[in-house]
Amino acid sequence: MTVCTYIPASAHCLPVQLQQQLVFIPDRVSPAVQATAALVFQSYAQRTTDKSLSTAFTDLADRLLERALKTAKRSG
Repeated sequence: MTVCTYIPASAHCLPVQLQQQLVFIPDRVSPAVQATAALVFQSYAQRTTDKSLSTAFTDLADRLLERALKTAKRSG
């Protein structure tokens, strides 16, 4: 079963088993989500044949990864 819960900086649907654990470490969730999103957008960038769209996806992936690294350093 998955339920929706609010975690600072973004809303996530989490398995019930993880909710209790993540309530105590929300700062560690954001970098993981941002890094995962960066990988998804990089994948989109590599697969699209539209040059401007590919560039936009690559730029977004770079920004997400940079933010994930900064957030992880602050919370670590």
